[in-house]
Amino acid sequence: MYDPVELIRKKRDGVFLTRQELKYLIRGYVAGDIRDEQMSAFLMAGVIRGFSVKETACLTEIMIESGKEIDLSSISRTKVDKHSTGGVGDKVSLILAPLFAELGYCNPMMAGRGLGHTGGTIDKLESIRGYQCEVSSRDLPSRLQRSGSVIFSQSDEIVPADKKMYELRDVTGTVESIPLITASIVSKKKAEGIDAIVYDVKCGNGAFMKTPREALALAESLVRVSQKTGLKARALITDMNQPLGYTIGNALEVMESLLFLRGERMDRHLKEVTLALTYEIHSLFYEEEKEVFINRCDKIFRSGKAYERFKKMIIDAGGDSEALEEIEEGRFIEKMIQIRSKQDGRILEMDTFSMGKALIYLGGGRLKKGDSINHHVGMELHVKRGDSVRVGDPLLTLFYADEAKKASVMSLLEKSIMIGEREYEENPLIYRSVH
Repeated sequence: MYDPVELIRKKRDGVFLTRQELKYLIRGYVAGDIRDEQMSAFLMAGVIRGFSVKETACLTEIMIESGKEIDLSSISRTKVDKHSTGGVGDKVSLILAPLFAELGYCNPMMAGRGLGHTGGTIDKLESIRGYQCEVSSRDLPSRLQRSGSVIFSQSDEIVPADKKMYELRDVTGTVESIPLITASIVSKKKAEGIDAIVYDVKCGNGAFMKTPREALALAESLVRVSQKTGLKARALITDMNQPLGYTIGNALEVMESLLFLRGERMDRHLKEVTLALTYEIHSLFYEEEKEVFINRCDKIFRSGKAYERFKKMIIDAGGDSEALEEIEEGRFIEKMIQIRSKQDGRILEMDTFSMGKALIYLGGGRLKKGDSINHHVGMELHVKRGDSVRVGDPLLTLFYADEAKKASVMSLLEKSIMIGEREYEENPLIYRSVH
């Protein structure tokens, strides 16, 4: 037995806690023996004083132990996953999952809903009528055997400590801690029963990590702690100073992904990030030249195999094939209006954060937990940073359902694309990799 108040004092004074002390606190909190105010005080002390890599790894393992780990030992294929720290227009998971499966990997992908201004993979998939995001750990192996890749939501049986602690962190100002973010992410991913993971750490005005320095600190923490728990892990730091791809919004991003998988309209930035992440995983297991590997992936896309695999994944999860067709053809769109350039010049900056918030104000995201969302609203970008435009050129098409909500975002969106005459500086799309 330990005294929780004494453990809080130790962390307040900068003392590193042992695995047993951390286990006492976390297990006690899940069981209800440690009160919310005590856990809040401990978390705040940790945010201020920090946690060592060893403490973070221990926290991660203890959180995993609070629930079930998915047993995928019956599947002989290598089990891999990818996780993004959150961006705007980021539909990489929808393309990467079927590609992983076509390359012969097994991909159980636990995904989330929108968080703050960023979109969520589960919200995107739920724009497909009938799609069931919940799957029990008992049924997951057979689903994976059939589809090769399954995108599903976190259940109460997987890492319940994280769910309870995150709800507390969300209302106590203790979210912004790299060790706590790391433990939250890695615990859920390790519980999937995977062998390896690649992290896509977003950096820029549309990301949670605004600077390369912040993004590097998180990427290194995710990789180091994952490795300490027995996972092979790598990370890429990628740019989020403009949306990824050309659409923002749930059904719109599914539509873009379907067109991409058909090889019909492949945004070059989206393709580069997707293939770079895929190669990071592949190179953990095979020695293959990157150019050769990318050519192989291109052939998979051109053959339509990834497209057919994605449809199979959706139908196996209860998705309606007719609904998928409606999305692919854009039949869900209700009303639209274009925003056009009012001057000649070059696209210098995009306020990606504001674009993400505009989707929420349109009804395509949540202002508070439990809000229902309109999956059909969003926007399509016609320009990227660095593009030259003339007066009257289309910048963005807004897809909406409610006139009042449309009116509330028009000014925000007009201001989110900055046009000028000064020299343009290109950001790298991929800043660096972390091994």
